[in-house]
Amino acid sequence: MVKHSDELERLVLRVPAARGRADLEMLQQLMRGVRRTEAQIETSAGRGPFARLVAVVRGRAHKERVSADRALVFNQVQVARHLDRLSTQALRVDAEVARIAGHLRRTDMILNAVERRGLENARLIAELGESLAGLAEFIGDLHSRMEREWGELSGALGVLERRVEGLEAADAADFHLRTAVRRWRSGQTYTGLPWTCQVLLLAEEVFRGPCGMYEFLTGDVRRYRDELADMLLAEPAKAWTQRRPLAEVLDAVAQDLGDGEPRLLVAEILGAGLLPELDGPRGPLTAALRVRLSPQDGPPPRSDGWMPGRLDGRGFVRQAVDEQADHALRARRDACPFPGRR
Repeated sequence: MVKHSDELERLVLRVPAARGRADLEMLQQLMRGVRRTEAQIETSAGRGPFARLVAVVRGRAHKERVSADRALVFNQVQVARHLDRLSTQALRVDAEVARIAGHLRRTDMILNAVERRGLENARLIAELGESLAGLAEFIGDLHSRMEREWGELSGALGVLERRVEGLEAADAADFHLRTAVRRWRSGQTYTGLPWTCQVLLLAEEVFRGPCGMYEFLTGDVRRYRDELADMLLAEPAKAWTQRRPLAEVLDAVAQDLGDGEPRLLVAEILGAGLLPELDGPRGPLTAALRVRLSPQDGPPPRSDGWMPGRLDGRGFVRQAVDEQADHALRARRDACPFPGRR
């Protein structure tokens, strides 16, 4: 019996699915034993008195009773063994359940720890979000303040830059004006030309250079115009004092120049032969003189501004200087690519 039980256990270990079928087979055999015992008891109880007496005399009843007792004992032993196996299996099941319960408790502890950690992380994330929001607000305020300060600094730098440009331009203009006038007074420039032409060409030279750049950069259009006019009028012997018609003044200039190369030179310096888009509008005095000196040059140049019909020497000088300075300033503004400088 022990040997067959060991074989059954080895079978169950090798094929765990056979456990249920083995239990059912043992239960089936137990039920069969019980039924045989019941049948024997019923058979014994169902005999008549004579059959029982004869069986007693012959010893049959004693044998049947012993057989029934043995069968009953055997079935009880089988029941006890089966119950023992069921108890052992129940203990194993309880151990497994306890082990699973331990795993579940550890899992629950881990889940609780994870939940606590999650809540802590959520709190830390919320605090981090508040800190980041405060930092973003601080950075925004700092950026706005820096933009304002940079705007103020840029404005101050712009003012300083324009002031430095003005100082540099004034220094260059002072040097150039004094040099141009000194060379003119010493007879190094414009020799052989009428005094009226010398005035026009000297004004053209001065305001094509640093004096004109000073006016363009600073917007101060009177400083060097008045200074040049005063220098030209410092020799009153060369400027007429009576008011003369413009036509008379132009005729005198044309007569003094003659028909040679000086006449053409003066006319071209005043813009004769240039395309209108390269020369631009001229003042009325310059335009009238250019037409008088070079009538074959085509249509008269564009002219803007106003001048009186009669001029004395002082008026001629100031008109000539203003026209040459205005022409140079307009040319610089038209050529400048920066709208803020125009």
